[in-house]
Amino acid sequence: MDEKFSDSIFFLLRACSEKAKRFVAHKDNKRLSGLTINQMEIIQYICRNGEVSMGNLSDELRVSKSALSQSVAGLVRRGYLKKFRGDGDGRVVMICGTKKLEGIIKKIDRIIEKHILPVFEKLSERDKKSLHRMLRTVYEGLERELS
Repeated sequence: MDEKFSDSIFFLLRACSEKAKRFVAHKDNKRLSGLTINQMEIIQYICRNGEVSMGNLSDELRVSKSALSQSVAGLVRRGYLKKFRGDGDGRVVMICGTKKLEGIIKKIDRIIEKHILPVFEKLSERDKKSLHRMLRTVYEGLERELS
């Protein structure tokens, strides 16, 4: 693969990710969700995957354990997550969503629908499907390499 191409792709992936995070934070200027971008990512992961250990969540989201602990503590204080000790090893801290989490996930979904999805409106359905397929392929390739 051409070095300029790989550098360009890496830059674009990283830039799009960062821009999307800043865009959501900017559009959420009324703090509709009241959450940081990192907290939104944690919530979305928990909603998709259910109960998870803090260590596994740190690995999956690729954030430091200290940053994760701070974000999770805020979510626990707000009543969105619950922390508890694992059954087998008492040192393992598990987290899961609460009933209150359902309400905030709806607010996050509204932010995405209102502010992120319109960015893609100018794409044809064919282009949207192609983009989705390509991003899925890149994501799966990165996941394989990280396993």
